[in-house]
Amino acid sequence: MPIKKLFLFFSLCGQLAAQSIRPNHWIEEDLSFLWHRGYLWELSPLERPFTSSDIFALQDSAAAAAPVRAFQLLGRMAAREESETTLGWLLLDEAYEADGSRSIYHAAQRATLGAHLSPNLQLYAGFHVDNQLDSDSSYLGKRQSGMAAYMEQAFVLFDRNGFRAKFGRDYLVWGPGLDGSLHISAASRPMDHLYLAWKNRWLKLSFFTATLDDTDFPVQGEPSTQHRYLSGHRLELRPFRYARIGLSETALFGGPDAGIDFALLNPMQFYAGVQLNGPQSANVQASVDAAIMPMQNVTLYGSYLLDDMQFEDEAQDDQEPAQYGLAVGLNWADPFAWGGADFFLEYARVTNRTYNGQGGPWEKYLHRRRPIGHFLGNDFDRLIVGVRHRPSAAWRLGLLYEHLRRGEGRIEDDFTTPWRDIGDGQTYSEPFPTGIVEVGDNVRFTARWQPLLWLYGDFYLCRQQLKNAGNQRDAQQSYWEVKVNVSFELLGTASLK
Repeated sequence: MPIKKLFLFFSLCGQLAAQSIRPNHWIEEDLSFLWHRGYLWELSPLERPFTSSDIFALQDSAAAAAPVRAFQLLGRMAAREESETTLGWLLLDEAYEADGSRSIYHAAQRATLGAHLSPNLQLYAGFHVDNQLDSDSSYLGKRQSGMAAYMEQAFVLFDRNGFRAKFGRDYLVWGPGLDGSLHISAASRPMDHLYLAWKNRWLKLSFFTATLDDTDFPVQGEPSTQHRYLSGHRLELRPFRYARIGLSETALFGGPDAGIDFALLNPMQFYAGVQLNGPQSANVQASVDAAIMPMQNVTLYGSYLLDDMQFEDEAQDDQEPAQYGLAVGLNWADPFAWGGADFFLEYARVTNRTYNGQGGPWEKYLHRRRPIGHFLGNDFDRLIVGVRHRPSAAWRLGLLYEHLRRGEGRIEDDFTTPWRDIGDGQTYSEPFPTGIVEVGDNVRFTARWQPLLWLYGDFYLCRQQLKNAGNQRDAQQSYWEVKVNVSFELLGTASLK
C-alpha cells in the first residue's frame, strides 16, 4: 500500500525529529494521498514544511484511523525519540531532458546533515548541487560553467508543547495548490528568517520575518542599494475535523538605506494600517485560504489573495484595476470505487501588476529573482484537469491536461499607471490577460517506479502547443518534452553519545 512507504520513511529517520520535509519531495505526494482519504488532517494541508516530529505526534490518532497495515507499520516506529543523534541524508538525481530545441543531462545532488541535541533542540543543514542551476537566467550566484551549489536549508529548531521557534534558512509555503500556491510558495528560494508558531488542536498562530536579497536600482539617477525584508503573520482555524481556514497578511518593505522597521516586525500589528499611516512604505498582501472535505473522499480547496483594490471613485488613481489572485480546486479520491485513483481539477488566475511594487521596484514579491508567490507570476489564468493512479505500492501514474493563458505582464516589469493618462470623466479598463496573450495547451503523462525505498525512476512525456508563443502575434510552436530520471536516496543515523 502507498501508506506503507510513507510510514516506513519516517521510521528510518525516527531518531531525528528535526528533519524538514522539502516541498515537492515525493513524501508530500503520500501525505496528499492520505489527506484526500481523510487521514492525518491534524497536519494542515494549507501550510508547509513539516518535520518528521509532526508525523510522530500523530501516532495515536493515525493508528486509530488508518487501515490495519498502517497501524502495524506505525507500531514499528520508535517509542520515543532519542537525544544526541545525528542524521545523514543523500539524494542523487540523474536525468535526461529533451524538448523541441535542446537535450541536456541534468544532475542534481542534495546532501543533508542534522543533529538532535536534546528532546527539543535540533540542527539541520542541506546542500544543493546542480549542473543546470547556473543556466537559469534568474540565478544570482556565481556561475561555474556547468555546476553551481548553495545552502538550501540551514536552521536551528526548538519545539516544545505546541510552541515552535526556528531560525535560519528554510522553505515556507502558505496556501493550497496542486503545484503552486498564491501567497508564499515553494517557487521561491528558501528565505533566511525567524519563524515563531503556537498551536493546539483547533488553532494555530504563526509569524515570520525574513531578509531578502538586496537590489541595486538607481534612485534619482544615482547608484543605490536597497535592503529588503518580508514579514508575515497567519491565523489558521480548524472549526471541525475536516476543515481548515487560514488568514494571512504579509508586508514586503525596504528601500534605499532602509533598516528594520519594528512596526512591521510586530506580529500583533495590522500591516495594512502601518503602511497606510507611514512613513515606511510597504507592499502589503492579504489572503484567505481553506480546505474542506464535505463528503467522504471529496476535498475542496480555495485561496484568494488581495494585493490592491480600489473601493472609492473620486480621484484618478481610483481607476486602478484590482490586483488579486484566485485559486479553486477539487480532488475526488477513489472515484467510482476505483481504488488508489484521484481525479483532480484546479483553476487559478492572477491579474496584471499583482506582486509588483508600486512603492518602488524593491517592493516586488521576488526573492533572488524568483517569485515568492505563484511560480507563473502574474497576468495569467490556468485550468488543470487530470487523474492519478497507484496500481501498487511501487507505481504512480498520472495523466494531466493544462490550458494556460499568459498576458504580457510580468512581476519584473515597471509598475505602469495608464489610468492616469485618460481624460476627466472617462473610465479606464484593460483586458485580462493583457496585451498579446500566449495560449498554451499541453497533455502530460507521468510515471514513477519505486521498487525500493531508496531507488526510484521517473518518466515524463508532454505534448505542448502554443499560440502567440512568447507573446508574439501569430507565433506558433508545437513540440514534445521528454524527461527520464533515476534517483538514489540514502539515509542513516548515528549516536553522538
